[in-house]
Amino acid sequence: MTFARDKYLNQLIKSKENGFPKVITGIRRCGKSYLLDKIYREYLEKNGVNPGNIIYIDLEDALNYKYWDPLYLYDYVLDISKDKNGVVYVIIDEIQHVYKILNPNLTNGEHVKANDNDEDVISFVNVVLGLSKKKNLDVYVTGSNSKMLSSDIATELRNKETEIKIEPLSFKEFLDAPFQFICDFTDLLGIFVFSHFRPPYFSNSILKLTYFPPESSSRMTAS
Repeated sequence: MTFARDKYLNQLIKSKENGFPKVITGIRRCGKSYLLDKIYREYLEKNGVNPGNIIYIDLEDALNYKYWDPLYLYDYVLDISKDKNGVVYVIIDEIQHVYKILNPNLTNGEHVKANDNDEDVISFVNVVLGLSKKKNLDVYVTGSNSKMLSSDIATELRNKETEIKIEPLSFKEFLDAPFQFICDFTDLLGIFVFSHFRPPYFSNSILKLTYFPPESSSRMTAS
């Protein structure tokens, strides 16, 4: 099943290459990653962007844990984008995992994780703003509301970013989606129950569920 999420896609398109980092916020599991790495990626590729010019970094992937260090993340993005022609679209997912470090100039070059009350620190805010100043980079980051919208971060990013707030799937988006499932037994049971006990305001014209039996080309429709 796919959900278009046109409202948010249009906001991304409107802010594309505007010189500011795009900060996509929302509660966990509301579709931030899907919006950027699936929907927006498809839009870019359909409009002529070389797939190699789209860099996606998932900071919740164990292979990327080392980039929770802000300077390692910054250097990594610059390194993998330096030999590419044209605009490079950089998507950093769940950037709130990037922790603060003390300025290495004050620690003999060592990367030391900072405490909350430390000054002269480097955080993901510095990474985002620094990368967005590169003329060949168009930067997009996602993060949870609780981390991304804390008072200090909001103050540092104010007027320096384009914020897009993602809400969970709306009831209208749910109804507008094409309801085609490859079902297992649990799905089929759900279809049966819904088709027999759905509220009266769900008409057949509003919702139609199509069942594809496993390892079979035949179809059974519950409506």
